[in-house]
Amino acid sequence: MNLNNLAQKTAWEAGSNKLQLANLYLQNFSIPGISFSHPDIYAHPAARLGLVADSISFNEFSLDLLIDENYRMYFEIMDTVFKQINPENGTFANQEFDFFVNLKNQKGENVFTVNFFNCRFTSVSDITLSTQGDETYNTLSVSLRYDYYKIENLKELTQKGLQKL
Repeated sequence: MNLNNLAQKTAWEAGSNKLQLANLYLQNFSIPGISFSHPDIYAHPAARLGLVADSISFNEFSLDLLIDENYRMYFEIMDTVFKQINPENGTFANQEFDFFVNLKNQKGENVFTVNFFNCRFTSVSDITLSTQGDETYNTLSVSLRYDYYKIENLKELTQKGLQKL
């Protein structure tokens, strides 16, 4: 069954099996970039050479979530966030989890999935509640830091893309 809005080209769906979150529907999402560090060596005083990368860093990622009318998704996320800190004694707990984002087409078919490993919340936005706006929905912006990500079946996706050329 296709539950997507046919006025949109794609539908992003997100979640975490460890956190057992309800289906999260994304309004905005960017696949994070990657940076490589290539150290330089000096072959002689006038020239430097770049070596093979010795480290990689993944950009933090942010997403805008649609909040359901009962705010269940918001409460589930905040429950996880508050498990990370004990405000009475100022201690933090490690609450790492894996997270996925899945892109579906207008037919409701999976296009591709990005899996993020060892995620941690870095920020959860305010929710502005107003009776004076035209909006019929509320959103929540969340930022996550993670160790790395992988695109599922990347080799197969590459081959499919080549076959279409």
